Amino acid sequence: MGLEAGRADDPPRGPLRLLEQTLATAPGLSRALGDVVAAALPLGGRIDPLGLRDGVERALLAAAPLERASDAVARGNQKVFAEIGREAARFLETCANDWTFDALRIVRFTETLRPGPPPHGQGYLRRAFTHFYEARFAADPKARAELILLANLEIGFHEQTRLQPEIQAALEAALPDPETLRRRLLETLFPQAALLLRLRLGLPAPCAGRTSSTGRWTGSATNSAGSSATWSPRP
Repeated sequence: MGLEAGRADDPPRGPLRLLEQTLATAPGLSRALGDVVAAALPLGGRIDPLGLRDGVERALLAAAPLERASDAVARGNQKVFAEIGREAARFLETCANDWTFDALRIVRFTETLRPGPPPHGQGYLRRAFTHFYEARFAADPKARAELILLANLEIGFHEQTRLQPEIQAALEAALPDPETLRRRLLETLFPQAALLLRLRLGLPAPCAGRTSSTGRWTGSATNSAGSSATWSPRP
């Protein structure tokens, strides 16, 4: 997928276009955004549904879902190569050169694998390599094909069970942290919120300020969208 160049803090345009199209056609989203904007108006919200939609898009992409999904897939691949790849190489070195069926050899090989079901046991790998070995010496082509299919299914079941955490992480990578999403949307709705309103909404409080000659504390801060907020709360 080609990605267009942009600012360092901008999300990639390819995923952004896809997200824009999805949000633009999502049933009920426009009504929900309108309800949010209407609820924010009494609190000083000054943004329209289209502006809020843009904030939603950026909040969703800020969690870098593609990178997180890619990392999860990479971890899963490493887990597969470290276990199944190693055992397959060992099987080929130990058993692939046999010209006659040696029951003791395949038993000794599989005994080095942990008993029990996945994710911690390797019982299905034991069965799979046994069936691969039996297929090597099967005289009937149909029986050979069935043994190879069964062995692949057993390895596949073991692999998918072992990789369930990484599979789940990749599928859920597009879901942002709810609290982070809430904070970003509130900052989008109230880019110039006064201090007391920011505290009420749970937005970050200003980190620097000064006391004026009237005894009022004043200061300014910049939110994540780049908008400057200035406040002067009454005593």
